[in-house]
Amino acid sequence: MPCPVTDPGNMTRQTLPPLPTSLSTIPGRVGLWIHPEDLCVETSPLSTQQPVSIAAFTSDGVYAHYGLSERRKASLHTVLHDGLTRAGSHFGVPTTLADASTTAAGIAAWVEAERLDAIMAMSPTVGPVADAMPAIRAELAKRKVALHLVRRAWDSQHFEAAKSGFFPFWEKTSRALKQEL
Repeated sequence: MPCPVTDPGNMTRQTLPPLPTSLSTIPGRVGLWIHPEDLCVETSPLSTQQPVSIAAFTSDGVYAHYGLSERRKASLHTVLHDGLTRAGSHFGVPTTLADASTTAAGIAAWVEAERLDAIMAMSPTVGPVADAMPAIRAELAKRKVALHLVRRAWDSQHFEAAKSGFFPFWEKTSRALKQEL
């Protein structure tokens, strides 16, 4: 499941593709997909939307592909459950944490079960969730279901500072955030 968009051997700096930092009201039955890349949707640009269902997906097959340890898998289940609990409380709608063969398969089953017209989510940038996006887009396209991805404004603002590990990034962004306050 390597990312078809990038070559892991290519170390050329990539820019973030443009995405909106807000959404207008989406018509129809809209589902909110939560994934480990952004679990705080209640404080995100999606916080004012009105989903009819919220879901997150786990996959032992995907976890095995990426060689995740039992401890890492358990932590993913914990954080997804936490994110769903907060989102369900914020939006006042039912949530689902389902295991699926792949994230795309889980989303496809959820779309059909809930008769969804559109999905909204925070945009993943890298890693297994971003790697799954082409398959997710293909499944949604087959069902003629729109996918609306957004990103937080600070992701675009601070992405360029992410060049050489967490601590240099934290130093640069901490200074910038302190100046914004």
